[in-house]
Amino acid sequence: MAHLYVIAGHGAGDCGAVGYGYTEAERVRALASRLSALGGGNVTVADMNRNWYADNGIMSLNIPKDWQILELHMDSAGASAKGGHVIIKEGYNPDQYDTALSNFIGNFFPGRANKIVEKNDLANVNRAAYKGYSYRLLENGFITNSGDLSKFNNRTDELARGILSAFGISAIALVASTDQIDGAIKSGGTFQDKKDVFGSVSYQVHARDIGWACWQSDGRMSGTTGQNRRIEAFRLIPVGETDVVVHIKDVGDKEYKNISKDTILGTTGQNKRIEAIKITGKDTPYIYRVHQKNIGWTDWTFNGSWAGTKGKGLQIEAIEIMAAKFLVNPHVQNRGWLDNMK
Repeated sequence: MAHLYVIAGHGAGDCGAVGYGYTEAERVRALASRLSALGGGNVTVADMNRNWYADNGIMSLNIPKDWQILELHMDSAGASAKGGHVIIKEGYNPDQYDTALSNFIGNFFPGRANKIVEKNDLANVNRAAYKGYSYRLLENGFITNSGDLSKFNNRTDELARGILSAFGISAIALVASTDQIDGAIKSGGTFQDKKDVFGSVSYQVHARDIGWACWQSDGRMSGTTGQNRRIEAFRLIPVGETDVVVHIKDVGDKEYKNISKDTILGTTGQNKRIEAIKITGKDTPYIYRVHQKNIGWTDWTFNGSWAGTKGKGLQIEAIEIMAAKFLVNPHVQNRGWLDNMK
């Protein structure tokens, strides 16, 4: 049995290939998370906040030489192109893991003439060879092929189990993609737009079993409703200096000062729901609301106030954010001047 070291391709602002509203970076991170969950202590997932190609990560990697590196990708081409395959270093003979993996992926995602391809022009292939690591890159079908993508999305655990089996790793029993802490995912409901929509205020959520969804903006819904699907993190492209506080399961309040568009507000890969958020714009005030389990949509909340609940164990499932259009400072009889309101 091997120990599997999993690298999810792209990321850190590079979405990779795009198809049918999904991105390669998000999809392979979802698969990496399932490999970790099902493989237990026999799988180590490399930092998924990095782009291991762009930051030359393999060259500074220090892992046991008998660990097996697997880099996850999806391919892109015309809508008719389909199938998966394994890429190894040119001139290397496929080992037992390469052969088993290629046989599995060729059957799971059929359509390729060659199930193992040798390359000498891929950076990480060459870097791993230079470092003396056993490495292969796995193309998990075409994100631009509706059949391959549907199979990837709907049979993720079967895909993960097959990959693990190729490395002699038995999947942990009774681990399902529907995390029982927050209950089973429900069919139906409403899913956000499956394309990036940027505007004055743009934001993106990381949702259970989906990963990073497409960017939304200016009050458009990011996330889902009616599917019992928790949000675990979000990103916000700030308009001027912006601070965010997020209330996270088992963590409590976590503050992020002067965020950037790449700041991950929450956690990924830890199955921890977000329960409340507070956004404070120093230059531009925000208004925002959240859709919370058993509650639905909250009222619109103004800059620096909490949206959501704390201490009730209820997951946020969708977020909407806008820049405040104007402010009023009302004076009420017997109460005096109130705080700024939208």
